[in-house]
Amino acid sequence: MLADEMKNPSGIIRLLKDLNDKAGGRKPRLTDVIRENFWWDEAFFIKVSAAAKSVHELPWMIEAYEAAAAAARNARHSARATALDVCIAKLYLAAGYKKEKAARVWERIIKLPTNPRAMEADLIKACKGLATLRYSVYCLDNARELEHGTPEEKKWIERLEKVCKAKNKATDDAPQVITSSTSAMQLGLWYRENGYLEEANACFQPFIREALMILSDDDPENDLQGFHDLASALIAAGDDECALAFLNSLRPKPRQEKRSRGGPSDNEEEDGASASSDRPLGEIKDDGEDMKGGETMQDKNANEKFGEAGQAEHGTAVTYSETANNSVSYDELPYSNLMSRLSVRYPRGAYFWLWVCDSHCHREFPIFAEVNVCRMCSSEICDDCLELIRSGDERASKSCNPQHEWLHIDASEQEVAEGQVLLGEELISFEEFKDCLRAKWKV
Repeated sequence: MLADEMKNPSGIIRLLKDLNDKAGGRKPRLTDVIRENFWWDEAFFIKVSAAAKSVHELPWMIEAYEAAAAAARNARHSARATALDVCIAKLYLAAGYKKEKAARVWERIIKLPTNPRAMEADLIKACKGLATLRYSVYCLDNARELEHGTPEEKKWIERLEKVCKAKNKATDDAPQVITSSTSAMQLGLWYRENGYLEEANACFQPFIREALMILSDDDPENDLQGFHDLASALIAAGDDECALAFLNSLRPKPRQEKRSRGGPSDNEEEDGASASSDRPLGEIKDDGEDMKGGETMQDKNANEKFGEAGQAEHGTAVTYSETANNSVSYDELPYSNLMSRLSVRYPRGAYFWLWVCDSHCHREFPIFAEVNVCRMCSSEICDDCLELIRSGDERASKSCNPQHEWLHIDASEQEVAEGQVLLGEELISFEEFKDCLRAKWKV
Protein backbone atom coordinates (compact mmCIF):
# COMPACT_ATOMS: atom_id res chain seq x y z
CA MET A 1 0.00 0.00 0.00
CA LEU A 2 2.88 2.35 0.73
CA ALA A 3 4.14 1.88 -2.83
CA ASP A 4 0.73 2.93 -4.17
CA GLU A 5 1.00 6.20 -2.24
CA MET A 6 4.69 6.86 -2.92
CA LYS A 7 4.00 10.00 -5.00
CA ASN A 8 1.47 11.33 -2.49
CA PRO A 9 3.05 12.41 0.81
CA SER A 10 -0.34 13.24 2.32
CA GLY A 11 -1.57 9.77 1.38
CA ILE A 12 1.42 8.13 3.06
CA ILE A 13 0.82 9.99 6.31
CA ARG A 14 -2.92 9.32 6.16
CA LEU A 15 -2.23 5.61 5.73
CA LEU A 16 0.21 5.58 8.65
CA LYS A 17 -2.22 7.45 10.89
CA ASP A 18 -4.91 4.90 10.05
CA LEU A 19 -2.49 2.21 11.23
CA ASN A 20 -1.92 4.23 14.38
CA ASP A 21 -5.52 3.77 15.53
CA LYS A 22 -5.67 1.41 18.49
CA ALA A 23 -7.80 -1.70 18.02
CA GLY A 24 -9.41 -3.24 21.08
CA GLY A 25 -7.04 -1.57 23.50
CA ARG A 26 -4.03 -3.15 21.84
CA LYS A 27 -0.96 -1.26 20.72
CA PRO A 28 -1.31 0.53 17.34
CA ARG A 29 -0.52 -1.53 14.27
CA LEU A 30 1.84 1.25 13.20
CA THR A 31 4.15 0.30 16.06
CA ASP A 32 4.61 -3.19 14.62
CA VAL A 33 5.05 -1.85 11.09
CA ILE A 34 7.86 0.46 12.21
CA ARG A 35 9.47 -2.30 14.27
CA GLU A 36 9.55 -4.52 11.19
CA ASN A 37 11.13 -1.77 9.06
CA PHE A 38 13.92 -0.69 11.37
CA TRP A 39 16.73 0.01 8.87
CA TRP A 40 17.39 3.72 8.50
CA ASP A 41 18.82 3.54 4.98
CA GLU A 42 16.07 1.59 3.22
CA ALA A 43 12.92 2.48 1.31
CA PHE A 44 10.40 2.53 4.17
CA PHE A 45 12.20 5.04 6.38
CA ILE A 46 13.36 7.16 3.46
CA LYS A 47 9.84 7.43 2.07
CA VAL A 48 7.91 8.00 5.30
CA SER A 49 10.39 10.52 6.69
CA ALA A 50 10.36 12.45 3.40
CA ALA A 51 6.56 12.39 3.39
CA ALA A 52 6.39 13.58 7.00
CA LYS A 53 8.76 16.44 6.25
CA SER A 54 6.77 17.40 3.15
CA VAL A 55 3.50 17.78 5.06
CA HIS A 56 5.03 19.11 8.31
CA GLU A 57 4.31 15.96 10.33
CA LEU A 58 7.82 15.21 11.60
CA PRO A 59 6.94 15.75 15.31
CA TRP A 60 4.15 13.17 14.96
CA MET A 61 6.53 10.81 13.12
CA ILE A 62 9.10 11.17 15.91
CA GLU A 63 6.49 10.18 18.50
CA ALA A 64 5.55 7.12 16.43
CA TYR A 65 9.18 6.00 16.18
CA GLU A 66 9.79 6.63 19.88
CA ALA A 67 6.78 4.45 20.69
CA ALA A 68 8.10 1.69 18.41
CA ALA A 69 11.57 1.84 19.99
CA ALA A 70 10.04 1.61 23.48
CA ALA A 71 7.93 -1.39 22.40
CA ALA A 72 11.03 -3.09 20.97
CA ARG A 73 12.86 -2.64 24.26
CA ASN A 74 9.90 -3.99 26.23
CA ALA A 75 9.97 -7.06 23.98
CA ARG A 76 13.73 -7.41 24.67
CA HIS A 77 14.59 -6.65 21.04
CA SER A 78 17.42 -4.31 22.01
CA ALA A 79 19.24 -4.44 18.66
CA ARG A 80 16.12 -3.46 16.77
CA ALA A 81 15.40 -0.71 19.31
CA THR A 82 18.90 0.67 18.76
CA ALA A 83 18.33 0.78 15.00
CA LEU A 84 15.11 2.70 15.63
CA ASP A 85 17.08 5.12 17.82
CA VAL A 86 19.24 5.83 14.76
CA CYS A 87 16.07 6.65 12.83
CA ILE A 88 14.89 8.91 15.66
CA ALA A 89 18.16 10.86 15.68
CA LYS A 90 17.85 11.37 11.94
CA LEU A 91 14.28 12.59 12.41
CA TYR A 92 15.42 15.04 15.10
CA LEU A 93 17.84 16.61 12.63
CA ALA A 94 15.30 16.62 9.79
CA ALA A 95 12.82 18.39 12.07
CA GLY A 96 15.34 21.12 12.86
CA TYR A 97 15.74 20.21 16.53
CA LYS A 98 18.95 21.30 18.23
CA LYS A 99 21.90 19.13 17.21
CA GLU A 100 22.56 18.39 20.88
CA LYS A 101 19.36 16.32 20.97
CA ALA A 102 20.58 13.99 18.21
CA ALA A 103 24.10 14.01 19.67
CA ARG A 104 22.80 12.60 22.96
CA VAL A 105 21.29 9.69 21.02
CA TRP A 106 24.57 9.08 19.18
CA GLU A 107 26.51 9.19 22.45
CA ARG A 108 24.14 6.72 24.10
CA ILE A 109 24.49 4.28 21.20
CA ILE A 110 28.29 4.53 21.25
CA LYS A 111 28.34 3.46 24.90
CA LEU A 112 26.27 0.34 24.28
CA PRO A 113 28.10 -2.98 24.66
CA THR A 114 28.14 -5.15 21.54
CA ASN A 115 26.26 -8.38 22.13
CA PRO A 116 28.47 -11.24 20.88
CA ARG A 117 25.53 -13.19 19.45
CA ALA A 118 26.16 -13.26 15.70
CA MET A 119 22.61 -12.57 14.56
CA GLU A 120 22.42 -9.20 16.29
CA ALA A 121 26.11 -8.25 16.45
CA ASP A 122 26.11 -6.97 12.86
CA LEU A 123 23.11 -4.72 13.50
CA ILE A 124 24.56 -3.27 16.71
CA LYS A 125 27.92 -2.80 14.98
CA ALA A 126 26.24 -0.91 12.12
CA CYS A 127 24.37 1.33 14.60
CA LYS A 128 27.51 2.05 16.64
CA GLY A 129 29.51 2.74 13.48
CA LEU A 130 27.05 5.36 12.23
CA ALA A 131 26.63 6.86 15.70
CA THR A 132 30.41 7.13 16.10
CA LEU A 133 30.76 8.90 12.77
CA ARG A 134 27.92 11.36 13.40
CA TYR A 135 28.97 12.14 16.98
CA SER A 136 32.59 12.64 15.92
CA VAL A 137 31.60 15.02 13.14
CA TYR A 138 29.45 16.88 15.66
CA CYS A 139 32.44 17.28 18.01
CA LEU A 140 34.75 18.38 15.21
CA ASP A 141 32.23 20.89 13.86
CA ASN A 142 31.97 22.46 17.31
CA ALA A 143 35.75 22.54 17.76
CA ARG A 144 36.31 24.20 14.38
CA GLU A 145 33.91 27.02 15.25
CA LEU A 146 36.11 28.03 18.20
CA GLU A 147 39.43 29.81 18.33
CA HIS A 148 42.35 27.43 18.27
CA GLY A 149 43.99 26.83 21.65
CA THR A 150 41.03 27.90 23.78
CA PRO A 151 39.75 25.73 26.66
CA GLU A 152 36.40 25.46 24.88
CA GLU A 153 38.03 23.99 21.77
CA LYS A 154 40.07 21.61 23.92
CA LYS A 155 36.87 20.30 25.52
CA TRP A 156 35.50 19.17 22.17
CA ILE A 157 38.77 17.60 21.06
CA GLU A 158 38.99 15.68 24.34
CA ARG A 159 35.51 14.28 23.64
CA LEU A 160 36.68 13.23 20.20
CA GLU A 161 39.84 11.62 21.59
CA LYS A 162 37.77 9.69 24.11
CA VAL A 163 35.71 8.14 21.33
CA CYS A 164 38.60 7.06 19.10
CA LYS A 165 41.23 6.03 21.64
CA ALA A 166 41.20 2.75 23.54
CA LYS A 167 43.50 0.88 25.86
CA ASN A 168 45.36 -2.05 24.33
CA LYS A 169 45.18 -3.86 27.68
CA ALA A 170 42.52 -3.93 30.38
CA THR A 171 44.72 -2.36 33.04
CA ASP A 172 44.72 1.11 34.59
CA ASP A 173 48.28 1.89 33.45
CA ALA A 174 47.85 0.61 29.89
CA PRO A 175 48.55 3.24 27.21
CA GLN A 176 45.76 4.43 24.95
CA VAL A 177 46.05 3.72 21.24
CA ILE A 178 44.24 5.07 18.19
CA THR A 179 41.66 2.61 16.89
CA SER A 180 40.35 2.19 13.33
CA SER A 181 37.07 3.79 14.41
CA THR A 182 35.66 6.37 11.99
CA SER A 183 36.18 8.93 14.75
CA ALA A 184 39.93 8.63 14.21
CA MET A 185 39.54 10.29 10.83
CA GLN A 186 37.85 13.33 12.39
CA LEU A 187 40.58 13.61 15.00
CA GLY A 188 43.21 13.20 12.28
CA LEU A 189 41.57 16.00 10.29
CA TRP A 190 41.81 18.35 13.27
CA TYR A 191 45.47 17.41 13.83
CA ARG A 192 46.27 17.93 10.12
CA GLU A 193 44.46 21.29 9.94
CA ASN A 194 46.42 22.54 12.96
CA GLY A 195 49.86 21.36 11.83
CA TYR A 196 50.22 18.21 13.97
CA LEU A 197 51.17 16.00 11.04
CA GLU A 198 52.73 13.14 13.01
CA GLU A 199 49.64 12.87 15.21
CA ALA A 200 47.40 13.11 12.14
CA ASN A 201 49.19 10.23 10.40
CA ALA A 202 48.84 8.13 13.56
CA CYS A 203 45.08 8.56 13.26
CA PHE A 204 44.87 7.63 9.58
CA GLN A 205 47.29 4.68 9.65
CA PRO A 206 45.06 2.17 11.52
CA PHE A 207 42.20 2.86 9.12
CA ILE A 208 44.38 2.48 6.03
CA ARG A 209 46.03 -0.65 7.45
CA GLU A 210 42.69 -2.33 8.18
CA ALA A 211 41.23 -1.40 4.78
CA LEU A 212 44.26 -2.87 3.00
CA MET A 213 43.91 -6.06 5.05
CA ILE A 214 40.24 -6.34 3.99
CA LEU A 215 41.18 -5.85 0.34
CA SER A 216 43.93 -8.47 0.61
CA ASP A 217 42.03 -11.32 2.26
CA ASP A 218 40.28 -14.21 0.50
CA ASP A 219 36.75 -12.97 1.17
CA PRO A 220 35.36 -10.97 -1.79
CA GLU A 221 32.15 -10.20 0.12
CA ASN A 222 33.86 -7.57 2.29
CA ASP A 223 35.66 -5.80 -0.56
CA LEU A 224 33.03 -3.08 -0.90
CA GLN A 225 33.51 -2.09 2.75
CA GLY A 226 37.28 -2.09 2.21
CA PHE A 227 36.90 0.15 -0.85
CA HIS A 228 34.86 2.74 1.03
CA ASP A 229 37.06 2.64 4.15
CA LEU A 230 40.26 3.10 2.17
CA ALA A 231 38.83 5.92 0.07
CA SER A 232 37.43 7.73 3.13
CA ALA A 233 40.76 7.54 4.96
CA LEU A 234 42.82 8.73 1.98
CA ILE A 235 40.44 11.65 1.34
CA ALA A 236 40.40 12.71 4.99
CA ALA A 237 44.20 12.44 5.06
CA GLY A 238 44.52 14.72 2.04
CA ASP A 239 46.10 12.02 -0.14
CA ASP A 240 44.02 13.11 -3.11
CA GLU A 241 46.30 11.57 -5.76
CA CYS A 242 45.94 8.05 -4.37
CA ALA A 243 42.25 8.49 -3.57
CA LEU A 244 41.42 9.64 -7.12
CA ALA A 245 43.52 6.91 -8.70
CA PHE A 246 41.88 4.26 -6.53
CA LEU A 247 38.27 5.37 -7.03
CA ASN A 248 38.70 5.85 -10.78
CA SER A 249 39.82 2.22 -11.01
CA LEU A 250 36.60 0.78 -9.55
CA ARG A 251 33.93 -0.81 -11.73
CA PRO A 252 30.42 -2.14 -11.00
CA LYS A 253 30.45 -5.70 -9.68
CA PRO A 254 28.33 -8.50 -11.18
CA ARG A 255 25.49 -9.60 -8.95
CA GLN A 256 25.79 -12.90 -7.14
CA GLU A 257 23.17 -14.90 -5.31
CA LYS A 258 21.62 -12.71 -2.61
CA ARG A 259 22.43 -13.30 1.02
CA SER A 260 20.93 -12.23 4.34
CA ARG A 261 21.80 -8.69 5.36
CA GLY A 262 22.85 -9.90 8.78
CA GLY A 263 20.09 -8.42 10.91
CA PRO A 264 18.56 -10.50 13.67
CA SER A 265 15.84 -13.03 12.87
CA ASP A 266 12.35 -13.33 14.26
CA ASN A 267 13.23 -16.91 15.12
CA GLU A 268 15.99 -15.74 17.42
CA GLU A 269 15.01 -15.59 21.08
CA GLU A 270 14.97 -12.33 23.00
CA ASP A 271 16.79 -9.84 20.76
CA GLY A 272 16.12 -11.72 17.53
CA ALA A 273 14.50 -9.63 14.84
CA SER A 274 13.75 -10.10 11.20
CA ALA A 275 15.94 -8.16 8.78
CA SER A 276 13.85 -6.03 6.50
CA SER A 277 16.13 -6.62 3.53
CA ASP A 278 18.14 -9.41 2.01
CA ARG A 279 21.00 -7.03 1.26
CA PRO A 280 24.23 -7.67 3.22
CA LEU A 281 25.64 -4.87 5.37
CA GLY A 282 27.61 -2.43 3.29
CA GLU A 283 26.20 -3.70 0.00
CA ILE A 284 24.81 -1.31 -2.59
CA LYS A 285 21.15 -0.40 -2.10
CA ASP A 286 18.71 -2.31 -4.31
CA ASP A 287 15.35 -0.94 -3.22
CA GLY A 288 14.18 -0.31 -6.77
CA GLU A 289 14.53 -3.91 -7.96
CA ASP A 290 11.54 -5.60 -9.59
CA MET A 291 10.87 -8.72 -7.53
CA LYS A 292 9.70 -10.64 -10.58
CA GLY A 293 12.66 -10.24 -12.85
CA GLY A 294 15.51 -8.25 -11.36
CA GLU A 295 14.94 -5.23 -13.62
CA THR A 296 14.97 -1.94 -11.76
CA MET A 297 12.44 0.83 -12.27
CA GLN A 298 15.10 3.06 -13.77
CA ASP A 299 16.09 0.37 -16.31
CA LYS A 300 12.45 -0.35 -17.14
CA ASN A 301 11.51 3.30 -17.66
CA ALA A 302 14.54 4.03 -19.82
CA ASN A 303 14.18 0.92 -21.97
CA GLU A 304 10.43 1.36 -22.47
CA LYS A 305 10.96 4.90 -23.71
CA PHE A 306 14.07 4.55 -25.84
CA GLY A 307 15.27 0.96 -25.93
CA GLU A 308 18.85 0.11 -24.98
CA ALA A 309 20.33 1.05 -28.35
CA GLY A 310 18.56 4.41 -28.50
CA GLN A 311 19.47 5.22 -24.93
CA ALA A 312 23.14 4.48 -25.49
CA GLU A 313 23.22 6.49 -28.70
CA HIS A 314 21.51 9.59 -27.41
CA GLY A 315 22.70 9.55 -23.78
CA THR A 316 19.14 9.93 -22.57
CA ALA A 317 18.47 10.72 -18.91
CA VAL A 318 17.48 7.69 -16.84
CA THR A 319 14.84 7.84 -14.13
CA TYR A 320 16.39 6.95 -10.80
CA SER A 321 15.40 4.54 -8.06
CA GLU A 322 12.02 4.53 -6.33
CA THR A 323 13.81 5.37 -3.10
CA ALA A 324 14.26 8.95 -4.29
CA ASN A 325 12.95 11.56 -1.89
CA ASN A 326 9.44 12.56 -2.85
CA SER A 327 10.24 16.24 -2.35
CA VAL A 328 11.95 16.30 -5.75
CA SER A 329 10.43 15.22 -9.05
CA TYR A 330 12.01 12.42 -11.04
CA ASP A 331 12.59 14.80 -13.97
CA GLU A 332 14.33 17.49 -11.94
CA LEU A 333 17.71 15.77 -11.62
CA PRO A 334 18.26 13.59 -14.70
CA TYR A 335 21.40 11.52 -15.14
CA SER A 336 24.21 12.93 -17.26
CA ASN A 337 24.94 11.52 -20.71
CA LEU A 338 27.85 9.53 -19.24
CA MET A 339 25.77 7.90 -16.52
CA SER A 340 22.95 7.15 -18.95
CA ARG A 341 25.34 5.31 -21.27
CA LEU A 342 26.89 3.41 -18.37
CA SER A 343 23.45 2.36 -17.14
CA VAL A 344 23.15 0.39 -20.40
CA ARG A 345 26.68 -0.98 -20.23
CA TYR A 346 26.22 -2.06 -16.60
CA PRO A 347 22.44 -2.69 -16.18
CA ARG A 348 21.27 -2.57 -12.57
CA GLY A 349 19.63 -5.97 -12.87
CA ALA A 350 23.04 -7.57 -13.48
CA TYR A 351 25.46 -5.31 -11.56
CA PHE A 352 25.86 -3.66 -8.17
CA TRP A 353 26.48 0.03 -8.77
CA LEU A 354 29.19 1.71 -6.75
CA TRP A 355 27.62 4.55 -4.84
CA VAL A 356 24.39 6.18 -3.72
CA CYS A 357 24.00 9.91 -3.19
CA ASP A 358 23.70 10.57 0.54
CA SER A 359 21.75 13.77 -0.02
CA HIS A 360 18.08 14.21 -0.89
CA CYS A 361 18.00 12.58 -4.37
CA HIS A 362 19.26 9.10 -3.31
CA ARG A 363 20.23 8.36 -6.91
CA GLU A 364 22.53 5.40 -7.54
CA PHE A 365 25.57 5.68 -9.83
CA PRO A 366 27.50 2.94 -11.67
CA ILE A 367 31.00 4.44 -11.27
CA PHE A 368 32.72 6.88 -8.92
CA ALA A 369 32.28 10.03 -10.97
CA GLU A 370 30.24 13.23 -10.65
CA VAL A 371 30.62 12.74 -6.89
CA ASN A 372 31.92 14.88 -4.04
CA VAL A 373 33.22 13.00 -1.00
CA CYS A 374 33.17 14.98 2.24
CA ARG A 375 36.52 15.01 4.01
CA MET A 376 34.81 15.28 7.39
CA CYS A 377 31.74 13.03 7.35
CA SER A 378 32.56 10.81 4.33
CA SER A 379 29.19 11.65 2.75
CA GLU A 380 29.04 10.98 -0.98
CA ILE A 381 27.13 13.82 -2.63
CA CYS A 382 26.31 14.11 -6.32
CA ASP A 383 27.13 17.33 -8.18
CA ASP A 384 23.47 18.34 -8.37
CA CYS A 385 22.84 17.94 -4.64
CA LEU A 386 26.08 19.69 -3.71
CA GLU A 387 24.84 22.76 -5.57
CA LEU A 388 21.66 22.60 -3.49
CA ILE A 389 23.67 22.28 -0.25
CA ARG A 390 25.86 25.24 -1.11
CA SER A 391 22.86 27.35 -2.13
CA GLY A 392 21.06 26.63 1.14
CA ASP A 393 18.22 24.64 -0.45
CA GLU A 394 16.04 23.27 2.36
CA ARG A 395 15.70 19.83 0.75
CA ALA A 396 19.43 19.14 1.05
CA SER A 397 20.13 21.17 4.19
CA LYS A 398 20.52 18.21 6.58
CA SER A 399 22.65 15.92 4.41
CA CYS A 400 26.00 17.69 4.88
CA ASN A 401 27.33 20.91 6.37
CA PRO A 402 27.97 23.61 3.73
CA GLN A 403 31.08 24.55 5.73
CA HIS A 404 32.63 21.13 5.13
CA GLU A 405 35.18 20.40 2.41
CA TRP A 406 34.77 17.89 -0.43
CA LEU A 407 37.00 16.11 -2.90
CA HIS A 408 35.43 16.24 -6.36
CA ILE A 409 35.79 13.05 -8.38
CA ASP A 410 35.07 12.95 -12.07
CA ALA A 411 35.51 10.24 -14.65
CA SER A 412 39.09 9.56 -15.69
CA GLU A 413 39.95 10.69 -19.20
CA GLN A 414 41.86 7.45 -19.69
CA GLU A 415 39.90 4.22 -19.32
CA VAL A 416 41.59 1.85 -16.91
CA ALA A 417 41.27 -1.91 -17.27
CA GLU A 418 39.92 -3.90 -14.32
CA GLY A 419 42.64 -4.76 -11.83
CA GLN A 420 44.78 -1.75 -12.78
CA VAL A 421 45.26 1.72 -11.28
CA LEU A 422 46.40 4.89 -13.03
CA LEU A 423 48.61 6.57 -10.42
CA GLY A 424 49.75 9.88 -11.85
CA GLU A 425 50.78 8.95 -15.36
CA GLU A 426 51.84 5.41 -14.47
CA LEU A 427 49.56 2.43 -15.00
CA ILE A 428 50.17 -0.18 -12.29
CA SER A 429 48.43 -3.28 -11.00
CA PHE A 430 46.16 -3.09 -7.97
CA GLU A 431 48.65 -5.21 -6.00
CA GLU A 432 51.42 -2.73 -6.82
CA PHE A 433 49.12 0.11 -5.77
CA LYS A 434 48.53 -1.51 -2.38
CA ASP A 435 52.29 -1.93 -1.94
CA CYS A 436 52.76 1.78 -2.73
CA LEU A 437 50.21 2.69 -0.04
CA ARG A 438 51.86 0.40 2.53
CA ALA A 439 55.23 2.06 1.88
CA LYS A 440 53.84 5.60 1.77
CA TRP A 441 51.79 5.25 4.97
CA LYS A 442 54.18 2.87 6.76
CA VAL A 443 51.51 0.26 7.38
